[in-house]
Amino acid sequence: MPVGITIELTHRLASTLVTVTGELDLSGYAFLRDGLLKVAADTPPCLIADINGLVLSEYSPATVFPLVARRIGDWPGIPFLLVTHQDVQVRALHEHGVDRFVPVHPDVEAAERQPVPIRQFAQRVLSRSEDAPAAWWRHADHDR
Repeated sequence: MPVGITIELTHRLASTLVTVTGELDLSGYAFLRDGLLKVAADTPPCLIADINGLVLSEYSPATVFPLVARRIGDWPGIPFLLVTHQDVQVRALHEHGVDRFVPVHPDVEAAERQPVPIRQFAQRVLSRSEDAPAAWWRHADHDR
C-alpha cells in the first residue's frame, strides 16, 4: 500500500462512502483506482468518494476519478460521485475536467439526494472493407 493514500469504508443505506485521505500522486494512482473499483465490485447502490482529506496538487493525476466512473458505469452499473467542500479542490477538479464526468457535491447528503444517471457511451464497430479509405492508401502505396 502506498504510504500517501488511505481508504476508509462506511456502508450507508443509500450508498457506500469511501473516505480518501493523503496526497494523490503517481505512486498512489493505481492504489486509489484499484481500491475504488474493488469497493464498487461489491455493488453498492451508489459509490461516493469523500476527498476532503485528499491533497490535490496541480500535477495530481485526477483523471483517476473519470476512469473509475466510466468503469463502474459499465459494470456493475452504479453511479460514482465525489464529495468535497474545499473550493481549492472544486477548482482543481474543474480545471482537470473531472466535473464533466463525475458529479461533485459539497456533502454526502447532497450527493445521496441527487440521483445521477449513469453516463452512457455509444460505440459503433465498423466492418473491414477493401473500399475503406485506409485500404485504398495501403493499395496505392503498394502499387508504387
